[in-house]
Amino acid sequence: MSEKLGLIVEDSLSEIYVFNADTYEFVLVNRGARENLGYTMDELRELTPWDLKPEFTREAFVRMVEPLHAGAERFLTFETRHERKDGSVYDVAVKLQLIRGDDDVFYAAIEDVTERKKVTEELRQTNRRLDAILNNTKMAVFMMDDRQHCVFMNKAAEELTGYTLEETLGRPLHDVIHHSYPDGRPFPLAECAIDSAFPQGNQMEGEEVFVHKDGSFYPVAFTASPIRDDAGQPVGTVIEVRGIAEDLRTREAMRAFNETLQQRVAEAVAEQRKAELQLAQAQKMEAVGKLTGGVA
Repeated sequence: MSEKLGLIVEDSLSEIYVFNADTYEFVLVNRGARENLGYTMDELRELTPWDLKPEFTREAFVRMVEPLHAGAERFLTFETRHERKDGSVYDVAVKLQLIRGDDDVFYAAIEDVTERKKVTEELRQTNRRLDAILNNTKMAVFMMDDRQHCVFMNKAAEELTGYTLEETLGRPLHDVIHHSYPDGRPFPLAECAIDSAFPQGNQMEGEEVFVHKDGSFYPVAFTASPIRDDAGQPVGTVIEVRGIAEDLRTREAMRAFNETLQQRVAEAVAEQRKAELQLAQAQKMEAVGKLTGGVA
């Protein structure tokens, strides 16, 4: 049985370290740990945990494990770095416990988390870049999950709506900023073109009227696009919105200008037509007069 347990420890995917609870000298280090570190078992027997952990001194390590000696804690978990024989380092997550017996030993199960931390840092940097882009654009951007609940809005969206992200987080966006018509009638979700982008799986564009936090209404242009997973299934919606009050005023001014211009053109054409008719009438009368005078 002990031989089988030894094989299990030796072949474990985790790095396993067993060291004396008094001298802190390594008693057993499994294959995965030895290969990652580059040390032989004989070399490791001459080392202690802080020899592998450049972030720890002997005093700091002994102080950290004191709660295990005292029985105040059953185990400790922490992250640090291990130094290989060649001087390179890698990130590790450690779970450490004290096993009591004839000779008390510490048992450490350690995971190499270098790749995980690298991916986490890359994701953090990507999120920072995304936040910088989204929070520096003048376009209001909202993101909704598969339940049509708000999970993100940028600064431009906060300025446009009067709401903060904290006030809208986890709430149906329609219920916050699109719940009523300007005449006060409730705006049913089923009639909302923006929210139909998710169930229909199609991009929707158009113009709507939103409700500001202060109760006022304001016109917007929107584009609502479904967010899809790797399988192509919609998992949320991203909504781009911009206020178009100034656009509508410009549009109305242009419409009024065009109407006035058309009216003036029509009046000018009518005046010209009237003048042409008067000229033709005068020419006709003149011709009649000449004809009458010649006969006399």
